[in-house]
Amino acid sequence: MQLAVALLAMAWTARSDDCFDVQYSADTVTTSAGNQLVEIALLDEMHFEFDVVINSFPTGWASVFHCGSTDSIRTPGFWLHPESDVAGHQFEGFHISFSTLSNTNAWINPGPELVTGQSYHVELDVTQSSFVVTIDDVVRYENYSYAAHNTYDSLPCYSGDPWYDAADVVITNLVISSPAECSVDCSALDLDTFLSSCSSNYDELVAGIAANSGNVGTNSDNIEENSQ
Repeated sequence: MQLAVALLAMAWTARSDDCFDVQYSADTVTTSAGNQLVEIALLDEMHFEFDVVINSFPTGWASVFHCGSTDSIRTPGFWLHPESDVAGHQFEGFHISFSTLSNTNAWINPGPELVTGQSYHVELDVTQSSFVVTIDDVVRYENYSYAAHNTYDSLPCYSGDPWYDAADVVITNLVISSPAECSVDCSALDLDTFLSSCSSNYDELVAGIAANSGNVGTNSDNIEENSQ
């Protein structure tokens, strides 16, 4: 059994949920109109997170953070509204948009109401079928049938976009990341964990090893038989 697992481990590189390529990070970011930070590749799956302190509320819409080459590409966009601090208001909290193939201005205001001087930790996770917003470690919105989005090889990200006034905020600990393939030491895992973590193409791997070793069968039952 251990031989079979070791052979499989040599043949397989697995993805870990904790493995991400950081496309951009910054310790502290100030906002101003049109303040481009970076150009990123917007992929099928993305993770955005930052801490933000609000100094004052605007008199109209004000841009906090926005990735997009035009106002209608909002992947994502974060804004403040004059009523962002009003509990129960339509625009309570951060106004968050993530454009889809069918709706360039798909938006939510997940709350809570905001106050000046307080630091908020904001996280946004998006795939081609899900959209999750977490604020201060509380999931404020989750949709696992979210519409698909366009991908881009290069897309500018702003702290204060060119189309709105900049929000009076300070952003810290900004991270933009996307999944990466990671090597997992599968040989150190027990069999059950190995099967769940390291074996997306399990039968194919076993069949390939069997063709070269003669000691392993073509499925998990045969491995059990050959290990007894």
